[in-house]
Parts: sequence; structure tokens; C-alpha cells
Amino acid sequence: MCKTFNLKIGRMLIPIFCTLAFGLPQQAYSESAKTVGELLFSAFDKNDMDGMRKIIKERTKDVPPEVMGMVKYALNPKVAPEEQDAYFNLAGTIAQMYGEETKDDRLLSAVQLNYQHVLG
Repeated sequence: MCKTFNLKIGRMLIPIFCTLAFGLPQQAYSESAKTVGELLFSAFDKNDMDGMRKIIKERTKDVPPEVMGMVKYALNPKVAPEEQDAYFNLAGTIAQMYGEETKDDRLLSAVQLNYQHVLG
């Protein structure tokens, strides 16, 4: 009787445990684990410019490496021209907002210079 009772309780607790162990923390983790680039892309995709500004303000130091990573990817000759344009558009928008926040326009200048290189 005791074994059967424990087995029934165990079977009932397994789904609850799995939900708690894998469902909720994973959801919370996935939001906090996103890179600033992923967050900015998501906000850009939703046309949420205020959200982008907020992300840039909160994670200012993370922005330049992410933008330069986008530019580096877009400079790859294997990337289709439409995709290059999309990445440079996003990188330029972020760099412009970053410049407005920090009063430092070097990131925007770097994006523009690299885009001109691709066009030329």
C-alpha cells in the first residue's frame, strides 16, 4: 500500500516539478539572457523606438560591440545585398540613438564609413 501511494504521489508531482524546473526559470532566464543586440532587434522589428532608447540607456556599454558585430557580419561577402542593407539600417539606427544618448558619434561614423565601403 505504501509503495503504491508513493508511486501515485510521485506521478502527480513529476509534471509539477518539470514545469517548475524547466518551464518558469527557462522563460525568465531566456529574457534576461538575451544580448543587447537581440533586444534591440526585437524592439526595432516592432518599430518601438522608445524601447530601443531605453535599452541603449540601460546597457550603454554593451551597444558598441553589438553594433560592430552587426557591421562585421554585414561586411561578409557571402551576405546577400538585401540582408546587408537591413543590418546596416539597424546598426545605423542603433548607432544614431547611441550617439544621442552618449554624445559620442564615433560609432555612427564607423557604421556609415563601412556602409559606404560596401556601396562603393
